[in-house]
Amino acid sequence: MDSGRGVLDHQAAYHQTAFRQDPMEGWKTIAAYFRRGTRTVQMWEEQCGLPVHRFQGRVLAYPAELDEWRRGRESGPGARTGAVASALG
Repeated sequence: MDSGRGVLDHQAAYHQTAFRQDPMEGWKTIAAYFRRGTRTVQMWEEQCGLPVHRFQGRVLAYPAELDEWRRGRESGPGARTGAVASALG
C-alpha cells in the first residue's frame, strides 16, 4: 500500500526549489511580473488566492509559486472564468 511518501517527497523538493529563488518584493514588482496593475494583483490575492507572503510589513512573492498559481488558474476546473481569466486573457 502506498503511504503517500512519494507525494511528500515531491512537495519537499518543490519547496526547496521554489524558495531558492529570490522573492519579488512589493505589489508593484508582483504586478509588473504579470503585466497588470497593483489593484488587480491585490484583488487576485483577496479573491483568487494569489500566493503572497507577508514578512515584517513587506509583501513578498516567489516566481515559482506565482507561475504554478497561474498555470492552475489557466488549466484547472472552470478555467478562464471570473476576474483572473479576464485579466490573463
